[in-house]
Amino acid sequence: MSPIGENVDVFAISDLVDKMDMGFSHRIELTNKNLSEYENRIGSKKQAEREEREIREKEQKEAEEKAPAEDKTEMSETFPTEIKTSSTDDIEDETSVPSDTQAHTKKDELDTETLSKLYSYVNILEQKFEKQHPEVSYDGEYIADKQWKVELSKKSVRGSIKEGRFKTPMLIVDNYGKSIDDKRDIIEMIQAKASTIEQNQYMSLCFISSSWDQNIKDWARTYSHQRLGFFIYDLEEDDLVYNETDENNRKFAFWHSTNGTRTKLTQIVDQLIEDEEYFDLNDVMEHSGLNLRGAKKFIDSLVKKKALIDVGLDSPKYTRSK
Repeated sequence: MSPIGENVDVFAISDLVDKMDMGFSHRIELTNKNLSEYENRIGSKKQAEREEREIREKEQKEAEEKAPAEDKTEMSETFPTEIKTSSTDDIEDETSVPSDTQAHTKKDELDTETLSKLYSYVNILEQKFEKQHPEVSYDGEYIADKQWKVELSKKSVRGSIKEGRFKTPMLIVDNYGKSIDDKRDIIEMIQAKASTIEQNQYMSLCFISSSWDQNIKDWARTYSHQRLGFFIYDLEEDDLVYNETDENNRKFAFWHSTNGTRTKLTQIVDQLIEDEEYFDLNDVMEHSGLNLRGAKKFIDSLVKKKALIDVGLDSPKYTRSK
């Protein structure tokens, strides 16, 4: 604990908490096949680290004394009895490890072409997340003035908006690799995830895989929840699947799509002025998805910037400043 009066790096602490939050939020129960892939990748990573370390030690003429002991230690860390951590590349949970782990995992590894498609997809989303900002929340609030934080890894992209004294997430838009073949498994996973989202929070979640079973696609097209939007992206077919009748899904589909378009609020205002010259808050609400408070907050921001003026008439109406 820091002595009284000593400065505390709040931002550094916040970043650490955010990283922990991102890891824990991806902890969803998996099938044995995916855990096998996770174990194999961790094993491969550890093996590569060991080989690199042994080369350095050999160059320093210390391999005979250090390499055997380190190998023993690393092997115990590579295959623990229980998996208690998660990563943004492979989101896993505790389950049993089948005896044919190595053969099974090798069969399910992504080929070079599919891996290239995955990285390309993630890069496209990264550009969107870095250059653009959500303007309308799931419940119609104006959020373009709030901080939009982007977190990246090789196979995942997340954007979030937090508010309040304790920086509680009000919006999370998440995309990451997840391969599931069984419809029952994915239904149980999504239901479990939905139960963790609290009131006044919303998550738009997309699982990315090389391909998806048709039964899972059919189910995804019908799934709807008031606080969880769910999407799946098929790398082979370049296909984003979701329930298009869900209003919030339509609102956030842009953040999961490779070629989606998003009409900005200022463009909506420009079109209203072009069509009618004068407009009011009801017009903004009708065309933007903002609620009354959100529409007023947005228009007030433009008035303060002197981009619009209130011409009054019989009730508040707005038009472009001269």
